[in-house]
Amino acid sequence: MERKPFFSILISAGGVAILSQAVAMVRQILIVSYYGLSRDLDFYTTLFAIMSVSVLSLANILESNFIGLLSELKAEEGENAVRGSFVPYSGASVLFSVLVITLLVAAFPVLSLPFTAGFAAGERASLTHLGLYFLPWALLILPFAALGACLKSIWCYREVFLAELVVALASTAAIYFRHHAVSDIALGYAFGYTMAILFLLWAMLRQSRAGGDFGFPWRQFFSRFVRHFGSNQIGILQTMAERFWFSHLPAGNIAALGIVQQLTMSLTGLISFRDAYVVPLADEAGRGPKLTRLLTGMFLLATGGATFVAIAALPISELLYQYGKAGEADIALIALLLQIGMTSVTMVAIATPVWRIQQVGAHYRPLVAVYVISAVLTFVLGAIFIGRLHMDAIGMALVNAINTLIACLIAMYFASRLGARPTGAQWRLLACSLVSFAVAGTFAFFAMNTVQGPVILRLAIGGSAYSLVVAAYGFLQYRQLRGLISGATG
Repeated sequence: MERKPFFSILISAGGVAILSQAVAMVRQILIVSYYGLSRDLDFYTTLFAIMSVSVLSLANILESNFIGLLSELKAEEGENAVRGSFVPYSGASVLFSVLVITLLVAAFPVLSLPFTAGFAAGERASLTHLGLYFLPWALLILPFAALGACLKSIWCYREVFLAELVVALASTAAIYFRHHAVSDIALGYAFGYTMAILFLLWAMLRQSRAGGDFGFPWRQFFSRFVRHFGSNQIGILQTMAERFWFSHLPAGNIAALGIVQQLTMSLTGLISFRDAYVVPLADEAGRGPKLTRLLTGMFLLATGGATFVAIAALPISELLYQYGKAGEADIALIALLLQIGMTSVTMVAIATPVWRIQQVGAHYRPLVAVYVISAVLTFVLGAIFIGRLHMDAIGMALVNAINTLIACLIAMYFASRLGARPTGAQWRLLACSLVSFAVAGTFAFFAMNTVQGPVILRLAIGGSAYSLVVAAYGFLQYRQLRGLISGATG
């Protein structure tokens, strides 16, 4: 099978990711307009956080380990062996999902304690009841990740990206047609994952090969999974500390932070090209220069996007959340939290590829160190900003921004150990880019604030001013940018 150039994969990922995030944005607007920054949405956001540290986190671990195992099998037996293993791997993911969800349901009363420390007894009961509606969605997440890992292992990225688009489209449609209660959000996600899994099954069966005696390596999988899971549990301590302070926030603040975090995650996910770099960078040969170009490109994309979003945070929030139950105070809070959150976008975009490479290579000690530092910082800073200064959602956003900065600095150190060393020309490109983004942001700010009219008009004018300045800079730096891209195609 002829592999597509890495850059063409990134272009495909970026195109589908833009569509997926656009649909996800519509879904987020619908959720806020239907439920507002209510206590019910606080409960949903809390359960989503529990899902993130449990099932969604385990899905990332499973995907990393499946890709690692299939890459080893490909090196030893060839690609046909990998294709012949798709059915056993998919079946194993279903069994593993049932086992994991059963254990999580049994452990839910204990697992939820740090997330609900500040809730009243009646609120905890309401949250537990709402959690029942999350079970269908939770059962589907691990098989979805497994099918995606199988296809990624043979460079079939387009099918995986399209499946993510199916999730966004189907879940948004389900929420649009049924939104009587917050529980309908979880059921909508379950419907979206069901449709996406059916699509991935069709794609996988087209690529699979019959024959061969390649079963699922349970012993190797559990060995890798336990080590990865152990390091990941230390990482959950940071989330536990964060959610402990979340539970002490006033009504609506949890939902506001959740909305902004999902917006930030959507932007970083878009910039990271849905982790399309994992398989190409799993090979150590030539990894250093590739990683350098990747991190340089991500810095440019993340900083350029985050600068405009931070400057236009208020009109963006007005445009997205002016409908339904969201009031002016809610929109102002979301805008301020979004500005603080944008400071983390570039740092997350740089750090994520480094940690993903460490995971695929089964190098967990750096992750453990970062997790421990983040957990301690979150608890200490939360005690200052929330417990002492009572800064509520703004204080929690500052805690996350400081944590992200520390993690990024550590990731940069490990990136250098992986061979990522920018050249002098690349450093000059980054410095000049920062200046151009600052100039473009200044033009956009004055353009948006000097024009009177509908919010969409002000955003269009500000975006046009920003884009023109950045495009002019890109034209001047065309040769350097072309070199950056052409180097990544190898």
